[in-house]
Amino acid sequence: YISWSHPPLRVLEEEQDRLASINSLPMFCFPDVDLVEQVRKMKTETYCFVFTDLQAQNKFGYCRRFLPAPKQNPPEKRFPVVYCMVTKLRSFETFSKIFDQVVELRDFSSAGAYSFLKALIEQNAPKPARSITVKYINAKIGNLVDIHVARVTADQRFEHVDLVHVLNKLGSKLLVEIFINLLVERKLLFVAECLSDLTTVIHSIMQLLYPLHWQGIYIPVLPQEIIDATSSPVPFVIGILKQHTKVMDEEALDDECNIV
Repeated sequence: YISWSHPPLRVLEEEQDRLASINSLPMFCFPDVDLVEQVRKMKTETYCFVFTDLQAQNKFGYCRRFLPAPKQNPPEKRFPVVYCMVTKLRSFETFSKIFDQVVELRDFSSAGAYSFLKALIEQNAPKPARSITVKYINAKIGNLVDIHVARVTADQRFEHVDLVHVLNKLGSKLLVEIFINLLVERKLLFVAECLSDLTTVIHSIMQLLYPLHWQGIYIPVLPQEIIDATSSPVPFVIGILKQHTKVMDEEALDDECNIV
């Protein structure tokens, strides 16, 4: 469920064209909701899903999943929390750094984290290779403080690209094969054990298509609830978790579907 949003949910729900995406946010923030359970420790993950509208314009949902600080010692079991920011801006590194700040603030006070996010959202996004200054009330010290948010990369086409990570995961030979399959518009199904690896690899590969642009279905994180999308008859680039291959209808995948 959504516990906090800015603008508030009651305001967002008045905009009918945004209502569908708002209602589907929890599903994409927790695409593995069937696997989520209370734990004492877990690896923090940063990942990104995509909403595509009727005009083929993309919005990116940057997510940070982490385990909230324990309330007792020894630590009790607790559910993970996800912070999500939906934007048209392609800048994985920038939002990753923003989430670092949000999680640090939340460990002291949720109000402090919300204050920072609200102040950030109300500003214009920084231009490539530029920064902005966010002023907000730090609940920890009770004073107005400044935080600089920067976009390091000058060329925004490469703000979603981590070639080192992609080459380490796939190798150069497989990367070339994937690129060829994209050029001839074949179906590509990416499978990974964690959301961070899944989205980093897919977003990086798609940016390497420039100046070409993928025209088919593009779902870098496919929730388990709509796993049947892998049976689509049209070209697609879809990412799923390895754990969900057990519920996928592999017989529905045709010979043109390449599983990575």
